[in-house]
Amino acid sequence: MDYIIKYVKNEYELENILNFAEKIFGYHENQFNRQYWSQHMKTHPELLIYAESDGEVIGITPSHLESDGNITIGIVAVDERYRKIGIARKLMSEVERQAKKLDVHLLALGSVESAEGFYEKIGYTGQLLIQSEMHSIDQLLELNPGYPVVYTNV
Repeated sequence: MDYIIKYVKNEYELENILNFAEKIFGYHENQFNRQYWSQHMKTHPELLIYAESDGEVIGITPSHLESDGNITIGIVAVDERYRKIGIARKLMSEVERQAKKLDVHLLALGSVESAEGFYEKIGYTGQLLIQSEMHSIDQLLELNPGYPVVYTNV
C-alpha cells in the first residue's frame, strides 16, 4: 500500500483533513474549528501533517506550536482500512522531526485509553494533566491510572 506524508499547504487540503477528522471522530466544533487551524496553517504549515493515498486522506496529525514553545498534537487518526501498517508511527515521526527543526523539546497530546499502548510502544510516557472547572482534584485523581501529575489548574 503506497502512501505519502504531506503538509497542509492550502485551504482545500485543510478542509480535507478536517473532514477526515469529523468522519473518524464526529463533529467537534472546538477541535476541528476551520478558522483555528487555518491560522496555524499560516504560521507553521509543517505541523499540519497528513498521509495520503491515491488522492485520499488516510491519516492525520494536525499539531500546533504553543506560546510556551511546546507542540500540542491535536489528534492522531488513521482510517480503519489502513491501520496496523505503520502510518500513525510515520506521522508521529514526522511531527518529531519538525519539532527538532523548531528546537521544541516537549510534545503534548491527549489520548483515549485504547491508544495509550501505541504511544508507549513508540517511546512516549504518560503524564496526567488535570484541567477541569467541574470536578475536584480528588475526583480527577481517581481516574489516574498511575501517571504522575505534571500540571493542574484545579
